Amino acid sequence: MSTTDDTLRQSLAEHGHEFQAVRTSYNSVRARLREVIVEALRAGIPQKDIVGATGYTREAVRQIARAEGIEPT
Repeated sequence: MSTTDDTLRQSLAEHGHEFQAVRTSYNSVRARLREVIVEALRAGIPQKDIVGATGYTREAVRQIARAEGIEPT
């Protein structure tokens, strides 16, 4: 193997590990955001406010609401 190959393999490994760490963090934050959205819906916060605060689409918020048996406001 050439030095270039070794460098590329090392770079792939480093970026792969970094990507996995970011994905784990993303999944954790996404799950917590879903919990907060459910809490907000149950508290009667309007769907448009949730959409504005989270950047989620109205349909995404509706899907979360439906999955939890909540009628969106």
